[in-house]
Amino acid sequence: MLSEHNLSLVEKTAKHANIMIEASGKLVLIHKLLPKLKSSGHKVLIFSQMVRCLDILEDYLVHMRYPYERIDGRVRGNLRQAAIDRFSKPDSDRFVFLLCTRAGGLGINLTAADTVIIFDSDWNPQNDIQAQARCHRIGQSRSVKVYRLITRNSYEREMFDRASMKLGLDKAVLQSMNTKENASNNVRAYSKGSFQ
Repeated sequence: MLSEHNLSLVEKTAKHANIMIEASGKLVLIHKLLPKLKSSGHKVLIFSQMVRCLDILEDYLVHMRYPYERIDGRVRGNLRQAAIDRFSKPDSDRFVFLLCTRAGGLGINLTAADTVIIFDSDWNPQNDIQAQARCHRIGQSRSVKVYRLITRNSYEREMFDRASMKLGLDKAVLQSMNTKENASNNVRAYSKGSFQ
């Protein structure tokens, strides 16, 4: 058996990558999913709340030689737009776009992608919805698939369940407001019609 110092740089890099992949169930899943998506011609957005997770994902993408772009809170102005433009060009070789869930601001349009992977969910479900909307913008011509990675028997599952309940409450309140508004509009329309 070769000792660690006798390994070539390529072997050390491959060993490091395998350890990294095997250390995370989510990375194992991404390792299985990305080759299938790439061979089918899909383009992927991967969102994480944490810049450190994006660093790990970036290491993985570099090792696997997947062309990618990245936006997080450290990328500003022209560099941000240049990354979006490189990814969105029709002849672009960029396969993955790494984004911090809260990065962006108004107008980030990534309709070149048709697959969203939420690596870790945000406590505020609206942030995840906004992240998904990055490729559901006007101009999207393909159906979009969303994969949300949640670790079983962890805080993440509890957080997702609570966030889903919060989202359900938000929806119920909005529907209630719309129902009341529609009812009052119907009354006004009826009373207006009765005077004509």
